[in-house]
Amino acid sequence: MDIWKYYNITHRYHVVCNPLLPEKVERICWLLRPGGRVLDMACGKGELMIRLEELYGISGVEVDLSPYFIEDCLEKQRKRAPGSDLKFLLMDGAEYKP
Repeated sequence: MDIWKYYNITHRYHVVCNPLLPEKVERICWLLRPGGRVLDMACGKGELMIRLEELYGISGVEVDLSPYFIEDCLEKQRKRAPGSDLKFLLMDGAEYKP
């Protein structure tokens, strides 16, 4: 069984795969400054990073193990943040080196 395909199916209707309260997301957004740089490990479908880019023009790197989620990230970037300085990496976050 392809575990990533399973997660893709079970999360297909989730915009954000992490159970964050809206207040916590809002707080994260307020901590950032326009033009800031963000690293998001286990980024899921990349919704948070795309929103931050839309709001603040941030740049950053997102890392996830799921090829399906990274594909979703790249599609969102093409549609909502073309030309942005966002990088989406399909890899284990423990192996990430800045």
